[in-house]
Formats: sequence, structure tokens, C-alpha cells
Amino acid sequence: MYNVGPWLAECLDSMVNQSFGGFEIIVVNDGSTDSSADIARSYAASDARVKVFDFENGGLGRARNRGLELCSGTYVLFADSDDRVPAGALQAMMDSLTLSGSDFVTGKAIDFYTDPDKFSEYWTTVSAAFSRSRRGITLAGHPELIHDHTVWNKAYSLEFLRKNAITFSEDTLCEDVFFCAKAYTLAGTIDIVSDYVYEHRRRRGAISNSLTTLKPMADWITETGKVLALLREQPAGVRDAYVARILRVEAFDRARWVDAATPADVKISLAGLVTELLDLGSPEAVNAVPARQLAALKALQLEVICAARPRGKAPRLSVVVPTLNVERWIDDCLLGIRRQDFDDLEILVVDDGSEDRSIDAIAEHVAQDPRIHFLRSYGAGGGTARNVGTEQARGVYLAFADGDDMVPQGAYSRFVAQLDASGSDMAVGDYIQLSTNGVWHPHWKNRRFASLRERITIDAFPELLLNRCCWDKMFRRTFWDRINNFFPDARRANDIGPMVRAYVGAAALDVVPGHSYVYRRRPGSSSMTAKATRPESLQDYLDQERICAELVLRRRSQALEDNYFAPMLDKDLWVHLRTFLSIGAVKHDTATRLVFDAAATLLRLVPAGGLDFLEPRKQLVYHLILAGTTQPLTKLRSQALTVENGGIGRLFPWREALLVSGDENIPLDLRRQAYSRGVLNRLIHEWAQLPAGQQRAARGRLIRFAGANVGHMARLNRSRTDILRFALIAAGHSPSIAVAQRFSGKGHPKARMRQLVKQQPVPVQRAARAGYQALRRLAKAVTP
Repeated sequence: MYNVGPWLAECLDSMVNQSFGGFEIIVVNDGSTDSSADIARSYAASDARVKVFDFENGGLGRARNRGLELCSGTYVLFADSDDRVPAGALQAMMDSLTLSGSDFVTGKAIDFYTDPDKFSEYWTTVSAAFSRSRRGITLAGHPELIHDHTVWNKAYSLEFLRKNAITFSEDTLCEDVFFCAKAYTLAGTIDIVSDYVYEHRRRRGAISNSLTTLKPMADWITETGKVLALLREQPAGVRDAYVARILRVEAFDRARWVDAATPADVKISLAGLVTELLDLGSPEAVNAVPARQLAALKALQLEVICAARPRGKAPRLSVVVPTLNVERWIDDCLLGIRRQDFDDLEILVVDDGSEDRSIDAIAEHVAQDPRIHFLRSYGAGGGTARNVGTEQARGVYLAFADGDDMVPQGAYSRFVAQLDASGSDMAVGDYIQLSTNGVWHPHWKNRRFASLRERITIDAFPELLLNRCCWDKMFRRTFWDRINNFFPDARRANDIGPMVRAYVGAAALDVVPGHSYVYRRRPGSSSMTAKATRPESLQDYLDQERICAELVLRRRSQALEDNYFAPMLDKDLWVHLRTFLSIGAVKHDTATRLVFDAAATLLRLVPAGGLDFLEPRKQLVYHLILAGTTQPLTKLRSQALTVENGGIGRLFPWREALLVSGDENIPLDLRRQAYSRGVLNRLIHEWAQLPAGQQRAARGRLIRFAGANVGHMARLNRSRTDILRFALIAAGHSPSIAVAQRFSGKGHPKARMRQLVKQQPVPVQRAARAGYQALRRLAKAVTP
């Protein structure tokens, strides 16, 4: 017991109230400095079964060993002083041991929390072995029990423990790992109670909640290593059960936690333990571990191998290659870099948590080429992975490549030669795109990279802002550090901000002709580009685009602003938003609102008049976002934004078009275009189902904003029947609306229309004539 004042009484109450009466409670006070000792003594004063012994603090293992020495019973059960023993638990375990004579009994346990309604089964007892009570079983018959490594859900024969010298490890936070394994391997027979015999408290600050911090991890590695030595003499089934579980869960969890800040000795110890586990288990047991977990463990091993390998003198060039599930393409990437005619380089491969066989492929290259240095950045994202590699880079120059792309022969030698000659801060090259459809050259029309440009600035060649990828460039390392450049932790577009920062920060840059990179457009949805329309990825893009806009505006260059904002608004931003909206990605209200808020923040940075050059369709969408009137955008039909002809109104269902038309923040010419034939027809067909309030609102907006369109029916290809329909609505004669719905949307000959009107009641005829004349007058009034 150590400083458990808030929970000790609950623990002792659960034990003194057990139905089984023949037991003693040995309370070992391990130097508590709170009220724990006083609480324990108060129980001892009122119950002779409670005995309190005080010692200086020595840790949980030493306290339990002292308790073992003080025991006088036939059996011993261990309990943590902040947990609980359920009613009837002692009786159930003692009954089982009395009948079987086994060396110990184990039972099920649960986790409980501050919330009294929250609990879960403790993971070490989640197995088929605990599905029913059993007596006289063995570890060989139930090898999965080797994972049951907690002492508090068991009752041991004291004679069995003392005869086999089974004691707790001391000066460790994992004192029961080896204790339990040794007891299982030496026990003649074991019992299982299928009832819950222990309640384990999950609380902040508990040792069991901190096993991935440094001290607990080091202790776990040491104690697990002792268990492995013990299991080498056990049947293959027991070894395999232990290896498969440890690799799949405990070792994997700790491998994910290890990063660049973890001390080297801990990394080496964990990698060594993984190697022992892989050697101890059969091929079948190892192959049963999911690929994701196995890849993470192999990545840790490879990192330790590379860290122990001497790296030699600093090279002239460092190439950082982040990887994530690139098994199919990593050979092309690494071979292309390794075979460059410029060979004074190092290759820093940073894996971001690959779950395929990428690590195996990378390991082969590591074994063949000492210039490759492997690092890990588990699940932190491509930006963080590049930063990890950059921190370890030692070259004069710095370049980046993605693990699924390729570097053409001669690319690095051209860059290095040019930067050596010019002394510029960075060099920019051209690239080509490779896909299943062939090869595409994005810059073939403008010939931007057709000739060499030396020691220029971004102001002299602002078109470079269109090229914001990191992998077709080379940077002087001192320049990269001088501007404090880094890649953000963003799921999408994590290189556009750093590249614009480099452009505006470079005192001089070179443009090098020729292809310096091959970008692979991967099929399917595995690449980051393919995931661009996810709300969280789109929000990251918008945030990074905002950073780019701020960097450009800070430069105070009109040419730079023109070359940045125009293509961004017309292409990059539009493509992202159009795809996001048209594929139905706007299902989650909160995520969608965050996307629109981020887009509005970006659009507010656009200089005055910056939207005027865009086609009306794009202007309308951007104005809606700026005005906060985004409801129409969230209800777009699939692929609606790809409509090229027919007016802006075809983008929206008619109710949203009416909403747009009434928004004073939207320019008038855009509001008028919010009406199309499809919108107005929907208005007619659904008029009768609208509540009275919506009818009034729709009629008012129709009269105010659709008059110009009605006044130019020939231009809109409207039939006289359509004119009659709109006239009836404009007249506000509700009884006549049902009549209007009977008219075909395809129109009728003029004589047929008049005949239909004459067949209607006189009030309808009057309303049609009055409405038509009123609508014509309104059309003239609102037409420019």
C-alpha cells in the first residue's frame, strides 16, 4: 500500500465483508505519506483479521515479497490497495482449490472507472479458457493462459510458491510479469473460476496506465526477456501463443510509442526483444500476426540496425524519402536515386507506419547500399516524416522524393552543378506525370522551364508560384535553416506552404531546364492526392493555402499577387471545392461548416476585384461562401458543379436558387442567373405543396428577381404555357395553381393554350390575363 487514501477503505471493505471467513489481511505499508496508514490501522483496531506492517518505501515488488514472508495461511491472494474484491470471490476460489488440490486458481477480472456505469472485462482474462469453470487443467492444454500475467485475480498455494522460490521482481514497475509466467510453467495443475473474482480500478496516475513511458517500458522489456528465457523449455504451443500475442499487442503498442526522442538503449533493447520473439515463435505463429503490426516491429528493427551502422563523412546531398504503403513502387524510387550519376549523397528513408511489405523491400536496399539510413515516424503524416528526415540530414544540399515516384538519371548532378556555380539558395526543375494512361507534361504549353535562369527572385519570375511541390527542387541546407522552413502536420498539401516560404525567402534562385522528377499518379484511393476531398484533408489544404496567401500578400508585389490568386481561385481552390461538393462529401454538418469557414477565411484575403475575372458559376459559389449562405451548396446534385452551360441556376434545386436570389450580398447579375428553366419548373410543380409562408416568400422573390428572365422568354426558350404558369404565380391566385400544373412542361401551341384557359372558371381566366400583364410590366421595370 502506498498513498491510496481515497480508495483504501473501499478496498478493505470489499475484503472484510467476504462470506469466506477463515483468512487474514496482511497490509504492507510501503512508506505511505498520506492518510493510508491511519485508515489501515483503524480497520486493524476493529477487526483482528487485519494486520498492518510498516516499512520504508521499496516498491510494489518488495512490498509483496514482504507480505509473502508474513503470511501464515495455506493459500495467498494478492490485492492492490486501490482495487476491490467482489462479494463471494474468496469462497469461490477456496471451494475450487479444496476440491481439486491444484497449485493455484485464477478467475475473471473487470476494469471499473470513475463512472459507476462504465466497466469492461480485463484483457488478460478475455479468452475461451475463462468461458466456464475448470479444475485440474494444465498450461500445455490451455496455452492461452500464459497471457494471464496479473497476480490479483489468483489464489496461490503458499507451499507451491515457497517450494519453487517464486517471488516478485523488485525495483521494477512490472513485478508480476515474470512471477505469473513462472507459476504457470511450474504448476502441476490449475483451476479456473468463470465468475469475476477481481475488480481493477482504472484511474489517472496508476502504474498500469503508464506502461509506454520510459521507465515502465524499460522494465517491461527486461521482465518480458526473462519470460522468453523461461519459455524456451516449454511446449511449442505455449511459445507460439505467447509470441503471437506479444507481437500483436504489447510489443506493437510500444514500438509505435518509440520515436526520435527515445533513448537509444531503450530502442535497442526493444528491437532485441522483438528479434527474440521472432526467433522463439514458429513461422506459423509469426505469420499469424497482422501485417500492420509486423511491419511496425520490423521497422523498429531496421531503424536500430541503421542507427548502429557508421554513416561515414557528411555527403554533399541528402535526399529525404517519406514512405507509406509503397511496396509496389519503392524499388523504382530507391533504385532511381541509388543509380544517379551524382553519388555523393545519402538517402534518408522515413517510414510513416506502412502496413504492407514496404519495410521488407526497404531492408533489402539497406543491406545493399550503406548510403541508405532508415528512420521511423509512425503515423505522424508525410510532413512530419519529412521533418524527421531533414533533422538527420547532413548534406550541403537537401532534396525530397516520395516513395512512389522516380528521379530521372542526371537530375541531381544538374542541380548540384548549377547551385555550385551560381551560389543560389535553391534550384527549381521541371517534372512529368506518370499514370496508367501514360505520361503527361504539365508545363509543355508555357515552356516555363525551357531555358536556364540564374540568380533570379520570385518577383522576376512569379509564374513559379504555380509549382509548389517539394520534390522537383533542391535547397541549400543553410538557406533552409535560415528561413526556419518546415513541413506542417497536415494531411493534405503539406508542401505548398514551405515551398512558397522558400520562394519568397530566397535571395536568389535558379530555374534548371530538363525533367528532374517523375510524379506517379497512383490508381485507386491510396495516395494523399486521392484523399483530397475528405473534409479533414480539404480543411488542411485550405489552411495551407491561407498560409501561402499571407506569404504572398506580405511580399507586397502586384505581379506576385496576380500570379498567385488568379490560378488558385480559377483552378486549385475550385477543383478542391467542386469535387468535395459534387461527390456528396458534405454529409457531416460540423465537418462541412469547418470546411466552409476555412474557405471563407481564405477568400477574405483575395484583393478587391479578385473574383471579377472568374466565370459567373465560380463567382457565385465563392460569394455564397463569403456571405455564409452555404445551404444551397450542401444540397447540390451529384456532379452539379460540372455543368458548363445553361446558367448558374442549374446548379441548385429551386428552393436554394430562391435563397440565393434574395441574398443582398450576392451581386445582382449572379442572383438573376440563379433562375433557369429547371428551377422555375420545379417551382411550378411543387407550388401546391408549399406552406402559405413559403408561397408568399417564393412569389415575392419571383416577382423581384425573375421578372427580367420572364421578359426575355425567347432567349430562355420559354413557351407561352410557361409564361402563363409564371403569370398565375405572379398574380397570387392560389386556386389557379392546380390548373397550371396540368399544362405540359414541353409547351402547347398558342391556340391550344388559349383553349385550355377558356375552359377554366372565369376567375382563373381573369387571373391569368392580369398576372400576365403584371409580369410583363415587372419584367420591364427590373430589366437593365
